[in-house]
Amino acid sequence: MVTFLLHALRIETSCLDSFNLRSVVYLVKPPLKLDAQRNRSQTSRVAKRSPMPLVIAMTLLSAVGTMLTVASVILLHSFERVETQAMHQNLDRTLDALSNDFAALSTTVNDYAAWDDTYAFLADGDSTYIKLNLNKSTFAAFNLHLILLARPSEQIAFSQRRDPLTSDITPVSQRLQAAIIHSGILQHTDSKERFGIVLLPDGPMLVAAHPVLPSSLEGSSRGTLVMGRYLNAAEVERLSELIQVSLTLRQATEASLPDDFEAARTALLNGQADFVRALSLDKIAGYVLLKDIQGNPAVLLRAEMPRVIYRQGLLSLRCLGVSLLTLGALFGLIIWLLWRKLMCNLIERDRMEQALFQEERFRKVFEGAPTGMAIANIRSGQIVKVNHALCEMLDYTSAELEAKTLQEITHSDDWKQNSHLCEKLISGAIVSYQSEKRYLKQNQQTLWVNSTATLIHDPQGNACHILGMFENVTERKQTEAILRQSEAQYRNQAEQLSSTLAELQQTQAQLVQSEKMSSLGQLVAGIAHEINNPVNFISGNLAHVDSLTQDLLNLVRLYQEHYPQPSAEIMAKTEAADLDFLYEDLPKLFSSMKVGSERIRQLISSLCNFSRLNEADVKAVDLHEGINSTLMLLQSRLQATEVRPAIQVVKDYENLPLVECYAKQLNQVFMNILLNAVEAIDRKWEAEQEPEKAKQPPCIWIQTWLKGDRVGVQISDNGTGFLEQVKTRIFDPFFTTKAIGEGTGLGLSVSYQIVVGNHQGQLQCSSIPGQGAEFTIQVPLERQLPQCRTGIATRP
Repeated sequence: MVTFLLHALRIETSCLDSFNLRSVVYLVKPPLKLDAQRNRSQTSRVAKRSPMPLVIAMTLLSAVGTMLTVASVILLHSFERVETQAMHQNLDRTLDALSNDFAALSTTVNDYAAWDDTYAFLADGDSTYIKLNLNKSTFAAFNLHLILLARPSEQIAFSQRRDPLTSDITPVSQRLQAAIIHSGILQHTDSKERFGIVLLPDGPMLVAAHPVLPSSLEGSSRGTLVMGRYLNAAEVERLSELIQVSLTLRQATEASLPDDFEAARTALLNGQADFVRALSLDKIAGYVLLKDIQGNPAVLLRAEMPRVIYRQGLLSLRCLGVSLLTLGALFGLIIWLLWRKLMCNLIERDRMEQALFQEERFRKVFEGAPTGMAIANIRSGQIVKVNHALCEMLDYTSAELEAKTLQEITHSDDWKQNSHLCEKLISGAIVSYQSEKRYLKQNQQTLWVNSTATLIHDPQGNACHILGMFENVTERKQTEAILRQSEAQYRNQAEQLSSTLAELQQTQAQLVQSEKMSSLGQLVAGIAHEINNPVNFISGNLAHVDSLTQDLLNLVRLYQEHYPQPSAEIMAKTEAADLDFLYEDLPKLFSSMKVGSERIRQLISSLCNFSRLNEADVKAVDLHEGINSTLMLLQSRLQATEVRPAIQVVKDYENLPLVECYAKQLNQVFMNILLNAVEAIDRKWEAEQEPEKAKQPPCIWIQTWLKGDRVGVQISDNGTGFLEQVKTRIFDPFFTTKAIGEGTGLGLSVSYQIVVGNHQGQLQCSSIPGQGAEFTIQVPLERQLPQCRTGIATRP
């Protein structure tokens, strides 16, 4: 209703001091333009009663439409044909650029494969060849992402991969090796190179392979050298810049493709050499299908270019159409003006009738509107006219309101905002404004009103009054205030509950971990103390007992030498004791006892090293020593069981400096991860069938490295692995995949706190279900460590 009144009411006055509703007229535009507006309205009504404008318009449109139709059929078809030919040329340039890349890659592979040093490496496996020739600079110099050397049996002798994003050089994963072998690139029946596209799990790759031969190219091949470069976004962008055409790459084997790629794939798989399609009025695209090294569809390549030729044709047609329309419009305008002049008298008479009608209509609307309305002076704010609805709303009579100003009935706190909006309205910055503010009733009670204001102009077009419309929204404002208060109260309660729950979980984890570490420390201290003393006593006295026993045996030998004929009783006792065996076995017995006591001392040393008893919290230690001590404590878990063979531990240690850290806590991290690996392997072997067990023995790989100022430890296994949804929660407190009663869910969460919270390091995991899991620990080599905490760290 308010919007209707705004567009229906505009009031002008001939005098700023007096106002009456006889001056009510249309106010959609300023009054200086009202006559032209009315004339256009009357002209339109008269035109509807005459067929002349329609005849002129239809004749012009028919002539112009016919000429443009003929021109578009002739010209646009030619432009489209030229545009398609240009697109075919761009596709040819794109394929030539790819061919050049294959040629350069093949040249590099041939240079390295037909070389005596490469030939010798596959025979002796000397790592010096790799360090000198297939290093990081080789990847960078030839823009390579893969280098692989395989023997004729397809056994991988060497493989490295450069990450396309980080440029890190890492060994090629087993999955990637299997994909390369499956592609058939290693299968050679002659001494020629092979190249093409191979679809790998992480994207398509340009690959070239060549048999490894001596520099003389004589003799049998010792294997195959493979080099590859990912056909990723960076490579596609490089090709785009090279040929100055925008390129897009999609795998042809994708189940769901965009509509244009799907149409191109259908056409190209049906034998079409290439496919050209207009994407829009501004772009046209061409598509080609690239096959992999085995001849199967691999990659859809799209080349885009702007439709300059087509747009030029459209522009020419538009210019022609504009010219024709301009000439026709000029001709029609002359006829229209002559006809319009004849209608002036009718239009003027009709205008006067409409003015009288509008005055009466707006008077009724103003007086009978259910929404409060008021008209005030633009300079003083004095109210000059109100309707009955506003008087009822504010409990005033019309005379009382017309004696007040807008400021007097507006709440003082809201007047400043109202003044700012009025200034913008008067200056012409806005046409109207709407705001919610408080007004004062006659009894000074507050009333919330949604007010809308617009300007009223005099016949000369000058703003003289403000028209305001008012809607009572007090009940809605009170309801909104109650809802906001309730919402704030419930939000505070929810935040308090969430904070309390988090504190309870952290406190519980701290108590469990603190009690666990305290009990473990006391247990290790007690065992070490109780066993170490008697073992030291036994070990220390074994040497004395061995020496005394040798003295006794020597004394017996002297008696045998000086008294060769002992009595019968001594002879019988000598035979019963088997003195010759005693001479031989007694030294061995003491030697075995020494080995056993030394083994016990080593176990005690490992326990002490694992728990770091009687040492400072922060200390520079050898991480390898901690890992080895942890493995010694886990020897019983690594041995063969009824369902699986012994777990092999493969160590790949780099020469590391001492690391300043909380050694006892890092040993706990090693223990948690290694125990999880052993349990994952046990679960896998308990679930697998007998033929599958013989394929891959259980194994744990431990690798360490030094990179900059950080030390890394990577522990991986070939156990059950875990799903992606488990990975997102694996470091959460109390989260476990074990059965109820078998795990607390604190091992990995505490390990995360130790590495990330206490050492400012990183603890990351990755897994392939059914193939194993991998945990990577990175800690600073030298860093000011914070005070040790046992709480649960919050993962980012």
